[in-house]
Amino acid sequence: EIGLDDFNALGLVDFEICPHYELFKKRFDSFDETIEQYINEVNPTFYGINDGGAIFVNQGEVSIIETIN
Repeated sequence: EIGLDDFNALGLVDFEICPHYELFKKRFDSFDETIEQYINEVNPTFYGINDGGAIFVNQGEVSIIETIN
């Protein structure tokens, strides 16, 4: 518990981001189920990005940029 009451951030985008996505999937057995439950209950537009990745928004179009290892 970190005690946050407002998760709206700066309100610059109308979607939610989960950084370190693959890392969390490997670390927590039920991570996919937890994320799916959250999406179903809260109904956000949701993007998971991996380490080294980024989200680029250009005139409302969202692109996920991944690094090649």
